[in-house]
This record gives sequence, structure tokens and C-alpha cells, in this order.
Amino acid sequence: LEYSVCAKLDKLEYSVCAKLDKPEDSVCAKLDKPEDSVCAKLDKLENKLDSFKREVRTYVIILAALMFILQPTIFDLILSIFKSFLRQ
Repeated sequence: LEYSVCAKLDKLEYSVCAKLDKPEDSVCAKLDKPEDSVCAKLDKLENKLDSFKREVRTYVIILAALMFILQPTIFDLILSIFKSFLRQ
């Protein structure tokens, strides 16, 4: 009789645990979806930011090169300053 009662209690306990686990798993699955979506959006934004940084860096280098190419007087001025320091 005692084994029968214990077996029924164990069966009831497993049933209750199974019923409690279902909503928990469902909630976890529902929480994981937005988290994955947010992570994907963050990765996308990070990639865009890295691309933008590379693009800006390229434009700065090009602009600096154009400044020296299109205005040789500035370059000559810088050279004359260096030459004057070297003569002293």
C-alpha cells in the first residue's frame, strides 16, 4: 500500500513538474527570439559603423593628399621651414 501511494505521489509530482516545465520552456523560447533579433541588429549596426569609419578614413587621406597636390605653395613653405632648421 505504501509503495502504491509513493508511486502515485511520484507520478503526480512528475506530472506537475512536466506541466510547470512547459510554460517555462515556452517563456524562454519567447525571450530568446527578441534577444537574437536585438543581437543581429547590433551586429548589423557595428558592421555599418566599421564601414563608415573606413570610408571616413579613406576620405581624410584623399583630402590630405589633394591639399598637398593642389597647393604646392604650402608644400614649398613646409620644405623651406625644414630647410631653414637644417641650415641652423
